[in-house]
Amino acid sequence: MRSLAQRVMTAIAATATIIALTAVPAFATPFTGSNTQAVVAYDAMTGSLLACSSSSLAGDAPSPPGSLLVITSASFSSCVVTGSFPVNVTAISLPWDFIAGNPLDQLTGFALVLDVPSIGCTVTISAPGDISGIYTSGTPNILDLDDNDLVVSSATAMCPSSLFNVGDALRLKAQYEVS
Repeated sequence: MRSLAQRVMTAIAATATIIALTAVPAFATPFTGSNTQAVVAYDAMTGSLLACSSSSLAGDAPSPPGSLLVITSASFSSCVVTGSFPVNVTAISLPWDFIAGNPLDQLTGFALVLDVPSIGCTVTISAPGDISGIYTSGTPNILDLDDNDLVVSSATAMCPSSLFNVGDALRLKAQYEVS
């Protein structure tokens, strides 16, 4: 029969091993990003254009392997659709991961809710796949997103068919300076 001291030491060693195997250090650097040009989404079916003159991103830039950026917050302001309707844009399904790829990097989890209060229209836009982009390290660091993989996944009955329809494909174009 083992002594009490041996059993205690075995339990401590086992606990330390479990902690060492499950406590992976999280080496991440916080980042922020501001748009360098208007963020736009174009609906090729209706010709509608969503444009936001101001946008910002924030999150963490983990050390490899894994995501290049983990976007934990995204904001959009001064947004209009088709030039005249003010729009409130809300990022949903956060965090979004920007993952290194070959030849293009990929943004996963992207989704937005567009609210056009003047006409009672609410639209959800999502990316069933990934959004292609390129992250360029340098001075400054640039995140370029340019893809036509967005889809209108829902729209309230008050949304005119001239703006957005469920199933419409949209092209997103955005560029952020990241620091």
